[in-house]
Amino acid sequence: GGIGKMADALSGSDAILLHNGDILSDLAYESALAVHGARGALVTLILVPRGPRANVAVNGRGEVTVIGDDAGTHGSAARLLGYTGLAVLAPESLAFFPRGRKSGLLAVLREMMRTKPGSVLGWNAAPGRAPYAWGETGSAAGYLAVHRNILVSKARFDPALEPPPLPLHAGDGAVVEPGAVWKGF
Repeated sequence: GGIGKMADALSGSDAILLHNGDILSDLAYESALAVHGARGALVTLILVPRGPRANVAVNGRGEVTVIGDDAGTHGSAARLLGYTGLAVLAPESLAFFPRGRKSGLLAVLREMMRTKPGSVLGWNAAPGRAPYAWGETGSAAGYLAVHRNILVSKARFDPALEPPPLPLHAGDGAVVEPGAVWKGF
């Protein structure tokens, strides 16, 4: 419902960047914006190769053909990728977002794909690229995984910030009781 509520204010934009609030990432929008503009898509989903999260089927032309739990049944011709929570929307896509009522992004995307085949693209954010930092903090498991990536794997969600030097980090002003045992993540 949020995009539908903002549609009138966004309608004059060249492009709309969608970034879910529970996503941390160092993935940049520049290449996705270029692909989106060149192809004239309604929506360009920014995707990554993720095992269990891979629920977006993309054909050889980069078009999303199936999205959701049934994407894995779409056949071997499709690549399965995972949605990052990041996307580029064309102002024309706003007509598909209902005003005044809640509607999930998945339902809106499926309607776009049904009425305008080829209008939803999937852009792979990571081909040939060194490991990127990406994570969701909307669940307890995701929140812990992001912190594990920062503290143990030294992931840099913000290139300007160095990760802490140890796998455990005590912030400024923290008090650690004498005799406390620090181990692992």
